[in-house]
Amino acid sequence: MDIKPLKSKLRIIFPGECENFMAEEALAALQNTDLTSKTAAEIDLSAVRTMDTTFVNILISLLNTLKEKGIKYEITGKSSEASRVTGLYGLGI
Repeated sequence: MDIKPLKSKLRIIFPGECENFMAEEALAALQNTDLTSKTAAEIDLSAVRTMDTTFVNILISLLNTLKEKGIKYEITGKSSEASRVTGLYGLGI
């Protein structure tokens, strides 16, 4: 997971392989980032080629955290795999 602070928002880029073996690295990146440093966040799912339940949970947790902290977010560039998997779980994102 790559997190880039931009001028007005954080850009959170999910990796191509969103699978269990990448979860620890992704969680560490999120935990080492001050999500409240910006008032907005962009969650980029364009690179996602594979996504398992672990990363669905990471995504949901991230969205809940942003919402709880009052940070506006938008999801951009949903790949076909990200759309397929989030659709399987009935997520309207």
